[in-house]
Amino acid sequence: MRQVMISSPENDAPTNRYFLFMTPDDLHKIETSLGLVLPPSYKEVALNHPDPQGDLGVWNLWADADRVIQGNEEVRATGFFGSDWPHAWFAIGGDGSGCLRFMEVSPADGRVHYADFNDFDSTYAESEGTIETIQEYVQEAQTW
Repeated sequence: MRQVMISSPENDAPTNRYFLFMTPDDLHKIETSLGLVLPPSYKEVALNHPDPQGDLGVWNLWADADRVIQGNEEVRATGFFGSDWPHAWFAIGGDGSGCLRFMEVSPADGRVHYADFNDFDSTYAESEGTIETIQEYVQEAQTW
């Protein structure tokens, strides 16, 4: 992860904000650790869209490679609220309430799905919470 500090004047006093980005090494670490190939659209967002709040920030995307790995290993090992978690699903973040956002990596269709612990079945292909691209997801999440 790389961290960039951006100073901006606020009320004539400088304000420092830290923005988190993943690096190519972070993405390689995720792929190697989880034994998968990340969707190209996920890589583009992880490398180029800063998360101003870190984990569970503005877009509910995990901003740290170790957190991504840990989250995926955990849901693979324990399942998701009583349901199996397919190996072809890649968890990218959560909303803090136990629900997860994920993408399919095999086949990689680029859509962002929502796993709701209140109404979840690991055999479903789409749900009301499915967004067509991760770029659309990021854009939509900025309005929340």
